[in-house]
Amino acid sequence: MEFAFSVREAHLKSGTMFVIAKTPDFSLPFGDSEFATVSVLVLTWLAASVVNACFLRLALAWYNRLVGGTYSEAAVATPSFVGAMGIAAVILLLSFGARFATRTVVGLTAVSMGATPLVGSLIATLVAVGLVYLIITGVLTSTLSTTFGRAALITLLYYTIILIIWLVAVVAPYCVATLIEMWNEAARDT
Repeated sequence: MEFAFSVREAHLKSGTMFVIAKTPDFSLPFGDSEFATVSVLVLTWLAASVVNACFLRLALAWYNRLVGGTYSEAAVATPSFVGAMGIAAVILLLSFGARFATRTVVGLTAVSMGATPLVGSLIATLVAVGLVYLIITGVLTSTLSTTFGRAALITLLYYTIILIIWLVAVVAPYCVATLIEMWNEAARDT
């Protein structure tokens, strides 16, 4: 990431002082047009659809394994990868809109009723998680032609897969880095 130098004014009691601060330059490599911004958003949406399609197919395979295999009466047919990507794209689009609306309305309502911004954000996030759970379950019910209960279980497995990956990819490296830092500090102190 390149850094651009910018001049900012800091008003002090004695007058005006100019401060040169390093601020990150967030310009896109191919220009700062609306087309570039929309292109990045669309590519991000497609990449997220691919990743979530993998998670969805894994959740369906796990569900089918739990109910006795793909030939069981309770089994749900696994869509092709492109079909799973389409389902994931619809889920991402609907859940983004629901999260944005819910967090805005519920968060602002909670803050206007006297809650701190942190508490308002927490309440809004909890409401949004429940709403997105229902949205994912509804989309899976309609696209996989299964019952709402089975789709709810598949969604729960989907969330479990995401949680496991988050724990392995984010929390474990953070804990290891913290332990290494503590070890190094203890070694310096002795």
